Amino acid sequence: MRDRPRDHLASAPVGRHQLARDLLVVAALAGAVGVVLGAIALRQPARRVVSRAVPYRVVGVVGYHAPVDPRSIYGRDQLSTGEPVYLGLVHMLTITVAYRVVGTQPMAVTSRARLAVVVSAGQGLSRIVPMAVRTHSDGARGTISGLLAVSALESIVQGYQAASVDPPLTISVQIRPSITVRGVMLGRSLATTAGSPIPFMFTGQELEPPSVAAGQQNPFRLASAGSVSRPVTVPAQLTLLFLTLGVDRARWIALGLLVAAALIALVAGLPLLRALTHREEAVRIEARHGSEVVPVLDVPPGPVVEMASFEGLAEVARRYDGVILRAPAGSTVAYLVLDTGIVYRYVVPISGASAPDMTPPPPWSDPPRLRAALTAPAAGGERSGTH
Repeated sequence: MRDRPRDHLASAPVGRHQLARDLLVVAALAGAVGVVLGAIALRQPARRVVSRAVPYRVVGVVGYHAPVDPRSIYGRDQLSTGEPVYLGLVHMLTITVAYRVVGTQPMAVTSRARLAVVVSAGQGLSRIVPMAVRTHSDGARGTISGLLAVSALESIVQGYQAASVDPPLTISVQIRPSITVRGVMLGRSLATTAGSPIPFMFTGQELEPPSVAAGQQNPFRLASAGSVSRPVTVPAQLTLLFLTLGVDRARWIALGLLVAAALIALVAGLPLLRALTHREEAVRIEARHGSEVVPVLDVPPGPVVEMASFEGLAEVARRYDGVILRAPAGSTVAYLVLDTGIVYRYVVPISGASAPDMTPPPPWSDPPRLRAALTAPAAGGERSGTH
């Protein structure tokens, strides 16, 4: 057996308490992350107040109609919105506007509607055509209608034409609806207006309404949008590097990390603490240096240097870059360092209950550092034999 010591040695296994040390490192890291995350999260409010826009709209439609001779070009007894108004065939034109205020929240509003027909001749010349107007409103919705005498419109146009000189004036007619809304929604005041001029081209014989092109807003429809700001309490967010968490969630994660760290430290630390304070020195050595020790069954012979303490033996191993071996010897365990044929040894008495695990390592492992430790005594023996 002594001629083939290499067969009994293998790579240094992780000490039986190494897992406990690794778990303590994990617990320390988890605890540190938990403390930092918790400190940051506790300094931030869990809720914050933001302003949210609550929208509302004013929508409406403008129309006009007039009775006409069914034998005329219209082919029926009623002129409808969107058709040209032939002045020779229409005598009274009724213009109507219907509107309402809609919102996502209850509101208390009042509305006021106005309607006017304006004749413009360019160069800053414009006049409002007088007409009878009736309005009805119940707050959030209402209607307004005006009865326009075509003869009054023609009279204004003829006045412009009579006063014009070369070049002739360009006459246009506009229907101008205007809706004013005021009120309260969610305790916030609101105010908006809706309405834009609807231009008609005057050709001398007719009023040509604007065309409704595809994809464009219908000029006969009213639309106006507004909003009020409402304070809303929302969960606060915490951004760490590229991670965004709610403050509440960050606090719970921090607490979880601290609890996990405490449990890991308790589970891993207590056995290690008991081993480090054990009455048997061998158990204390295994707990503190188990990852540095390689168990073997036998050691090559050579001069022996007895060490006074394990710390001294460990210093020899560090100084000579050696490996600490552990070999059973009856009721004792010997810790050894081999260097150029010399065996540095520290012997510790053990009891059966606390004896370190002497199970030989697997035969397939053979690390380079251990090979160097094995070959050194053999080389020293050869040198001794030659002298």
